[in-house]
Amino acid sequence: MINQDIKNFDRIMNIVEQNDIKMPLLAINEPIFGVVSYLDKIYTIYVMQDRTLLKDNHLVDIKEILITEPNLSNLYKVIDGEISIYNFFLESNNYSIGKIANKIFPKVEIKDFSKILNKIPSQDLHLNLNDYCTQYYKNNIKSRYKRLKEYNNFNNSLTFTNNKNVEVKKQIEALNIHWELKDEIYSNR
Repeated sequence: MINQDIKNFDRIMNIVEQNDIKMPLLAINEPIFGVVSYLDKIYTIYVMQDRTLLKDNHLVDIKEILITEPNLSNLYKVIDGEISIYNFFLESNNYSIGKIANKIFPKVEIKDFSKILNKIPSQDLHLNLNDYCTQYYKNNIKSRYKRLKEYNNFNNSLTFTNNKNVEVKKQIEALNIHWELKDEIYSNR
């Protein structure tokens, strides 16, 4: 992942802390599993740990979230309740990011689920959303995904143009060097 993705993860942590999850899929008093779109990507977040400890007469907040870059078809399946949340995580790219007090720790790619097994839902937990909610979320995700695809296509066209401009600029510089050499040859005669 590039540095921009790390900044995205920091922003996602802020979204979770402010309970600003627009599409919560599972909530216990506050959302703990939901869909978040930020800039040019769609993520799911799952709050693995959110607690406060008393240490040296100070309260210390601890938060750890699992950020997933989902496959769109698997995201639809978990929303429909066709696959469990656990299986959804297994079939996605997962990263954890933590925060203790005001310090945000770097993201860590999760490859071995045994380390976080006690922090994620059991293998048999499926979402059971009502039909209206399911359709609403799927339509929003589809719409957002379509806009992101158009955005990426637009950015790719700009990149192509920029690359073409760089090539043209290099050709012009090469011509200038060529003409300077010719001018120098004629001036020496």
